[in-house]
Amino acid sequence: MAIGGGGQAYLYGEDLLKEVQKAQPDMQEVKWLIEHGDLTQTDSQKRTAFMIMIGWGNEDLMKFALKHGAKPNQKGPGGNTAVHMIAAGGSQAMLGEMLLNANGDFTQRNDAGKTPYDLAQGRFPDNIMQAIRNEFDIRDPVSTLKDFRRHIAERGLRTKAPVKAPPRAVFKAKP
Repeated sequence: MAIGGGGQAYLYGEDLLKEVQKAQPDMQEVKWLIEHGDLTQTDSQKRTAFMIMIGWGNEDLMKFALKHGAKPNQKGPGGNTAVHMIAAGGSQAMLGEMLLNANGDFTQRNDAGKTPYDLAQGRFPDNIMQAIRNEFDIRDPVSTLKDFRRHIAERGLRTKAPVKAPPRAVFKAKP
């Protein structure tokens, strides 16, 4: 473990990246480094320690990392965020955590132009997909119609009636 002066969080962040890349990381050390390290640091492949931990499937550890500053919307390899990674191959519980508690952005596009919502298609129950869709609509009401039409066109589907854009949100200032 690195011990030093001014940039301890940075050094601990480097140590965390090294530890999570081991075949058998020491979980006590990982937790300590999560608490004290810079969780935004990336390795040579532009992955954060949190992105690497997603592959482990340890939901408690991922929630712990989020609580201590892991950034679910930080871009990594291919422009993917942790939200993209969980949507493509994570658990329903972690997807819900990203949606409800971690402020995961389901509208952010990776380098291939895919959103986490796109990657989650067919992987999760309808109620989870509807919750993601609702969040998507709230965060990006302008592009949702375009994305929906693209989705329909790519699959050669037709709708019975023309699809109208969702109403724009109107915010009023309190007096």
